[in-house]
Amino acid sequence: MKDGEELQKNLDLLVSTFKFIPMLTVASALGMLKDIKLGFWNGSEYELHEFKGPVELLSISGIITPNTDPSCHFHITIADRDGSASGGHLIEARVYNTLEMVLIKSHIGVKRVPDGNLKKLGLI
Repeated sequence: MKDGEELQKNLDLLVSTFKFIPMLTVASALGMLKDIKLGFWNGSEYELHEFKGPVELLSISGIITPNTDPSCHFHITIADRDGSASGGHLIEARVYNTLEMVLIKSHIGVKRVPDGNLKKLGLI
């Protein structure tokens, strides 16, 4: 991914490109981000935390499930210039410099199962 690109738009493109694959798992992602919104789930909604950046992407975990809603679920850890780290549910971000992401394809069928105000992942 290139400098200035919106991460969510790129993820949406992956969803539409790989819509025939039930699940993609993030194996690795390296790079930098800016204009980040992270969420902390308080049991009923996301509390938002914003970071202007630029920051290093230290870790990312998540899945892309093209045939579910939501189709992307990511948690990230970022670090600023002095090494202070923060993390949470990825709401939005913009690429700074570059971002390299490696995905692993899976043919395990999945669905989202409503459970109160959550949509839990279930296997088909």
